[in-house]
Amino acid sequence: MNRKALTAVAATLLLATSASATPIFDPSTSTCTDRNCSAVEFGGTVPGFLNAAMPWVIQVFATDRECLRIEVTSQEVDLEMRVVAPDGSKTWVNDDSTLAPCPLCPLVTVNPTRQNGWYTVHVGEFGGSSVQANFTLAYGRYNRNNPNCTTHVAPARAGDKDSASPAPDPNSAPGR
Repeated sequence: MNRKALTAVAATLLLATSASATPIFDPSTSTCTDRNCSAVEFGGTVPGFLNAAMPWVIQVFATDRECLRIEVTSQEVDLEMRVVAPDGSKTWVNDDSTLAPCPLCPLVTVNPTRQNGWYTVHVGEFGGSSVQANFTLAYGRYNRNNPNCTTHVAPARAGDKDSASPAPDPNSAPGR
């Protein structure tokens, strides 16, 4: 192969791998009531580079008629989270949960979920800036009306640039 062809193949492979989202599966739907109990917790890194902002992206599974809770529990910079329904028809956005010990950490709950499938989660700097920053995320599936899902985030309306969840009452947060 000539050099031009090798460059084209390498560029194609790079673009193909960077566009995918890692699927994360929690096999259980929990009835526990402590904050983020039974959640899968793991670390991530927002992969910004120079002036090119890039979100950290995963897909999480949920069945219909349950509660999906996704919370950044620690962060190095102020982050925002967007969750997109499996068919792309709805998007939930949150910047600041106001919950201790990380009031600027985002939290999205979808209660109840309307679709069985993979919800796409985007995590990035709240203002859209390019950052390289680590964070910890908890993903859990709960029965409807579980205390982990009392903070409901309404889907953003079509055309909305930003939508924040209503400020939850820290005194009524699960595990408090």
